[in-house]
Amino acid sequence: MLVPLLGLAVVGGFEIRDRLQSRHASTELEGHARHLADIADFLAALASEEVHATVVALAHEIDLPEDHEGLRFIGPRLADARAVVDGPRFDDLRREARLDPVLRSLRAAVDAGSIGSDDARLQFSAVDELLETVWRDAMDAVERSGDEEPLPAHLRARVRSLRESMRTFSHADERIQPAIALLLGPPDVGDVRALLEATAKFELARELAEADAGPRAAQRWAAIERDGAFERTEQIIEMATDIGTGAVPPITAVDPGVWVRGLQDGAAWATRLTDVVRAAALDLEGAAANRAHDDSRSVTAHATVIALLALVSVGLAVVIARRVARPASSLEVAARRIQGGDLDLPSIEPAGPRELVATIHAFNDMASTLAAVERHTSALAEAPGGEILEEPLPGLTGLAMQPTIDRLRTTMTQAEAQRAELHERATHDGLTGLLNRAAAYAAIERELARAGRAGDELLALYVDLDGLKVLNDTHGHAAGDEAIVRTADALRATTRDADIVARLGGDEFLVVGPVPPDGRAGIEAFAERIRAAVSLQAVHVGGFAIPLRCSIGVVRSRAATPTAGGLVRAADMAMYRAKHGGRDRVICLDDVDDPRPATT
Repeated sequence: MLVPLLGLAVVGGFEIRDRLQSRHASTELEGHARHLADIADFLAALASEEVHATVVALAHEIDLPEDHEGLRFIGPRLADARAVVDGPRFDDLRREARLDPVLRSLRAAVDAGSIGSDDARLQFSAVDELLETVWRDAMDAVERSGDEEPLPAHLRARVRSLRESMRTFSHADERIQPAIALLLGPPDVGDVRALLEATAKFELARELAEADAGPRAAQRWAAIERDGAFERTEQIIEMATDIGTGAVPPITAVDPGVWVRGLQDGAAWATRLTDVVRAAALDLEGAAANRAHDDSRSVTAHATVIALLALVSVGLAVVIARRVARPASSLEVAARRIQGGDLDLPSIEPAGPRELVATIHAFNDMASTLAAVERHTSALAEAPGGEILEEPLPGLTGLAMQPTIDRLRTTMTQAEAQRAELHERATHDGLTGLLNRAAAYAAIERELARAGRAGDELLALYVDLDGLKVLNDTHGHAAGDEAIVRTADALRATTRDADIVARLGGDEFLVVGPVPPDGRAGIEAFAERIRAAVSLQAVHVGGFAIPLRCSIGVVRSRAATPTAGGLVRAADMAMYRAKHGGRDRVICLDDVDDPRPATT
């Protein structure tokens, strides 16, 4: 009797030690989360000062009168924003990021009118980078806490939500510069691509942040959807995208008051995003505090149990006699085997006093339950859908534990399904099922690295549908979507297993893979197969079949090709030459560094 009781006491002691370590880690995590919330508040304060300072710089830049209606409240609001940034609450953060000298110099230039709006935004971006360094250090501390003491699933979700919320804020800032450049004009291809890439990263980070959001962050995301300033700012960014892509003509002149109101909306837009970051930090702080509280309660409970076990052990030691030594020895051997991890035990033959017989029966029941639990937990780790989990746990203890095992199995199955769904949505295009832009770029970077090590080359084909806009305008977007899906089917049917096949957006597709072994002839034949396969596709509208056509730009990288972006841009340039050469054709460039075309 004493051996299992003492064994349980030892197990309880280890549990107390683990819980104390967990409580310490949770308390540290809570402090890190509180620090991150303060940084988010400081980012919001800096964003407010940046917007109002940019308005002042813009007013000086275009000689806008100080009594202009749009500037009436800018001065007081700028002073209020600076007071918040300089407040005692953020003293430590300003010192940690070494911001005071930078801010003094920047503010003096703004007040004197000696700095333009573009330079003001650039210098504020440098200030944001200094503060983001502090943020990264704080997030690294959170990650180290997770490495030292593994975090439960809900805390890991809060950490992911916080990390992706900050990435959303960072990508949002990356969208502003190219959007303003496109609105001021003239449209530039580099600004268009920068805005599209930043928007794609923004949407992906936002989707991931919302997927793991806690209650506060989820509430802030919902509030953003109803916020007028946020919606107006997104509309302005969308207008800049349309101008850059040629969907609408450039703006020739904008009333300064409209710029002032737009920048003020931008302040609210940035503030709402920092509100989400702060809410995510508070969710993490609250979850860590709850875990620390639960650990404290568990320590108290286990200490009580251990004390009771010690009392029971002393009492049993007094009453044990020689006639119970043999069955007790059997119990000892069995308990040691369990302690050593051997749960596959034969049943102990009941013997001795009535109490000892009952104990042996209980021990046999517990041992069989533990063995079954071990089998079930192994099955949960390896295959949550395995048949062994359909078997009920034996004994009364197993009956009590069965609902927990069932709930854990359901939770793990659902979590795995959700993870797979999130990964699919994050890496694949929703209409065609092909890789999306971000996933394609990541795969290309890996292939470039591999090709560089092996001294190989890669082949890139930029496929663009001809006439999709006309098809959309004439027959509706359903017909356009069908054309995109049929093009994706043609690419699947003609590409190779080793090829990366993606939809970059709209009517643009990308195929990247190894260069055929027969060189230029093989490249041309491969590209022509793709063009011909697309040409065999048609969209059926009103009883008529509208054939599809595409223009394809082809480039071949060398082992020194630097980036995925460079390879895709070169293929894009070749595609545009195919467009300008009459469409429904293939244009091949020799490689990324030699853009001389040769048509097929």
